[in-house]
Amino acid sequence: IIADDEETGRLLLAEAAEQVGLAPLTFDNGTSALEAALSYGAAIVLLDVEMPGLDGYAVCRRLRDDPRFTITPIVMVTGHEDSTAISLAFEAGATDFVSKPVNWALLPRRLEYVLRNSAAAERIERLAYFDPLTGLPNRQCCLDTAEREFAAASHTGERVAVVYLDLNSFKRINDTFGHSVGDAVLQTVAGKLARSIEGLADVRTHVSLARFGGDEFVILARHREAQAIALRIAERCRAAFKAPILHDGLEFYSAPSIGIAVYPHDGEDVATVLKHADTAMYQAKTGNAAQIAVYAPAMSSRLRDWLELEARLRRAVQEDRVRLLFQPKFRIEDRRLAGVEALLRWCDPEHGEIS
Repeated sequence: IIADDEETGRLLLAEAAEQVGLAPLTFDNGTSALEAALSYGAAIVLLDVEMPGLDGYAVCRRLRDDPRFTITPIVMVTGHEDSTAISLAFEAGATDFVSKPVNWALLPRRLEYVLRNSAAAERIERLAYFDPLTGLPNRQCCLDTAEREFAAASHTGERVAVVYLDLNSFKRINDTFGHSVGDAVLQTVAGKLARSIEGLADVRTHVSLARFGGDEFVILARHREAQAIALRIAERCRAAFKAPILHDGLEFYSAPSIGIAVYPHDGEDVATVLKHADTAMYQAKTGNAAQIAVYAPAMSSRLRDWLELEARLRRAVQEDRVRLLFQPKFRIEDRRLAGVEALLRWCDPEHGEIS
C-alpha cells in the first residue's frame, strides 16, 4: 500500500515496490490507503506524512491498532528530517523513516532489508502469539490486543465488547473419537467463527478473533455501539453452528454458549471484563434458549451464592450433617413393600432444609 499526494512520488514508490516483487496499490490520500489496507492487507505500507484527510502519522497509528498490522513494516516518507518529525514517526509505530529527496536507486534495497527483517520478526511472533492448530491469535495475543483496545477506547470514548464462546459437548467428541478428530473439528470451528466476523471490521469498527484455550474463543469489538455489534456477532456465530460440522463422514453438533461483557460498563480492566464475559457464558449454558447472555451484576451474585453453598455442603459432609432417609415403594396390586428410594437430606443452620 502506497499513499502520497504527489503523483511523481507515488509512481517512483510504486516502481521501487515492483523491483522487490510487490504489486503496489497507490492512493493520493491517507483515508483511502487505510481503507484498502484494512480490506486487503499489505506486505508493506509506504506513507507520506502530509496528505489530505488522514496524515501519515494517523494512518500508521490506526494500522498499529489492528492486530493484523502489529508487525507489518510501515515506512514513513517525508521532506521533514528534523528530530521531531522522526520521533513522531516512530512514536506512531513506523518501522523505518525515509527522507526526501529520496535516493531512488537505494530505496529498493532498503525495502528488501525492511521486508527481510519483518519476515524474521513475523516467524518469531507466530511462535509466541499464534495458535499452531487454528492459526488464530492465542491467549497471550488476545490479552495484549485487549489491553491496546481498552487503552484506545478510553481515549476515544468508545467501548470494547468481549464476546466469550465455549463449545457445548466438545469434550464428548475428544473422549469418543480422539484428539485428532477433536483438532480437526476445532479447525473447522475456527473457520466458521472467522467467516462470521467477515465484513464487520472497517475504519470505525475494530474486530478481532482469538482461540483463548481448549474449546474457548474470544472476539473483541471496539466501537461506540460495541454491545450492539457484539450481539450481532453472537447471532452470526450461533447461526453458523446450526448446520453440523462434517468430518470423515461423521456429523458433529457443537453449538457455542456465548457470553458478552463490555468495557468500561462491566469493568475497568481486561481481567475483570473477561471474567464477567466468562460468567455470562456460563449463564448461557444453564439453558438459555438463545445460548447468548449479556453480563449483569446479578450473574456474579448467583455464582458467588452457588460457590458459597458448595463450600457449606462440603463442610456438612465432613461434619456428618447430611442424613440418609428412605422413601418406601409399594406395589399397587398387593400393596406390599417393593423397595425404597434412598435420599440425602441436608439441614443447614442458616439456610434450613436444602433439597
